[in-house]
Amino acid sequence: MIENLKALRRHTPVAVLTALILGDVALLLWGPRPAEHQAAIATALAAGDKPDWWHDAAMGIHYGAWIGLAGWMLLAVTHKIWARGWDKAPPGQPSARPISSPRWFWPLVLMAIVVGLGLRLPMASRSLWWDEAWAIQQASHGKWKEDPKKPDGLRFLPHDWKRCAFYYQKPTNHVPLSLAQKICLTVWQKITKAKRESFNDLVARVPALLAAAAAISLIACLMRAWGHPGAGI
Repeated sequence: MIENLKALRRHTPVAVLTALILGDVALLLWGPRPAEHQAAIATALAAGDKPDWWHDAAMGIHYGAWIGLAGWMLLAVTHKIWARGWDKAPPGQPSARPISSPRWFWPLVLMAIVVGLGLRLPMASRSLWWDEAWAIQQASHGKWKEDPKKPDGLRFLPHDWKRCAFYYQKPTNHVPLSLAQKICLTVWQKITKAKRESFNDLVARVPALLAAAAAISLIACLMRAWGHPGAGI
């Protein structure tokens, strides 16, 4: 069993890098074509219009795939240098001892997580702050705008997954959080059969709540690894 785990650890870097290399190759083969988007940008500028943001994002994806491919291949070629000895102690030092947990450790960690979430839930159900509202309106959900066909009327403009992942005209779209918010809102709408424009503050904050719970457990585990499980609690 131990030998199998060591073999798995040795092969993990190569497997991860292989997956990343194949992902970038797929983007280069079937992803956006920069020539098409350059032409669209030139056409818009010649007409005095503002180019669509997606053309810039698509070109960034393509050139980013080339940069990523070169980086992953360099890491793959040199992995025997930087990935060796992860499970070995330095020369002259004793082997690392396995981390042990007192019986009370995990029950108290769970209690800390429950208390932490209990303290956060009341605030998570309240109205959004400005930066939250901007990201939700511009990336993860959608926004209301005046309807030119209806005087004094509004229409809802939903955002797709592409915009959620790549729209970044201001530094307030934190993409991993925006994608997680969109997943939570989409699942909530499917379960409750709510309309596309429906919104819930607490559902949008579920990713942040889960990250907070994970942070509590990670701090406890870090202190336990340093030999102070009580301080971690």
